[in-house]
Amino acid sequence: MGLVGWIRFKLEPDGTSELTEDGQPVAKDGEVVFNRLQPGHYRLYLFTDDPVYIKSARLGNQDALDNGLSLRDPSDEVLDITLATSKADLSGIVSGDGGAPVAEADVKLSAQGEDAPYVIKSVVADGAGHFVMKAVPPGKYSLIALNEAVRNRGFGAFEFDQVKQWAVPIEVREVSVDGISLKSTNLRFAASACSTSLLP
Repeated sequence: MGLVGWIRFKLEPDGTSELTEDGQPVAKDGEVVFNRLQPGHYRLYLFTDDPVYIKSARLGNQDALDNGLSLRDPSDEVLDITLATSKADLSGIVSGDGGAPVAEADVKLSAQGEDAPYVIKSVVADGAGHFVMKAVPPGKYSLIALNEAVRNRGFGAFEFDQVKQWAVPIEVREVSVDGISLKSTNLRFAASACSTSLLP
């Protein structure tokens, strides 16, 4: 498979509170080198502009996708990663009160991670509330529509808990899913404990 865009693999230790989209690049011979890994349990992540996903990843008898990787002593075993092309598109309409379409809603696709949901993709609905999310990898997700744009890094477990009653569960396979209906909602943040007063 020819990879033409930006692509990085990352092994992240359990308990990391925030992922950064960096990692190790793929060399011309297809090799990826992870340096200075300490003993522990890791999850494998892929960051890329290409419409691909990790189909399988194994280190000996360990399935890195389902169970992560437990690294102990130095080993000569090779982490075997297989990529596949993401073929499914998701499309639908975002509506608000009374069924009216919501223009420019922020539609987020989230997956359940080890400790909390995290955003996989986000798109903005058009003026008629219609959205299309391209090249979604197979998996089980939640789709949520927000009235105002929220940065993906700012949408975590706390935010998802506030709006999860409006989330639509969806299982993606190899084919596109059309006609998805989402109800939009707002995020409400707790008022600050700080106060201000006017000085004479």
